[in-house]
Amino acid sequence: MDAKTFYEQLAPELDPGGFKLYFTAQRLTGFDLYKQFPYEDSRGMFEMMNGHQLMRYLLADQFHAIRWEIVPGTGYEHAILQPIDTTTPAYQQFERRLYETLMQNCHLNPLEHEQAARVTQKQRHRNGRGSR
Repeated sequence: MDAKTFYEQLAPELDPGGFKLYFTAQRLTGFDLYKQFPYEDSRGMFEMMNGHQLMRYLLADQFHAIRWEIVPGTGYEHAILQPIDTTTPAYQQFERRLYETLMQNCHLNPLEHEQAARVTQKQRHRNGRGSR
């Protein structure tokens, strides 16, 4: 099982808001949300977002998937996020590194988890047979 699949299975309990994912990605990239998106920040757009929503901005910035438009009457540009090509080697390398780092930081190992699940399943099976 790869680290991303493992994370996705545990995320509802381990990281329900996606903030561990986002902050790990932020540390890996040095991404500064408020500096990169000052107009959106000034409008308070990020205040109620969860980590998964913030990841969209981080990924768009990192993989140059933004179209900028001037906001009339201001000195700002606002971002229009574009689709990200997740098939590129650069993206796949980033994603692999992100999820592996996230699992290491949470002290989780997909192989250990699989082994523990197998042992637990065997114990349940034995207990079920022994109680008949």
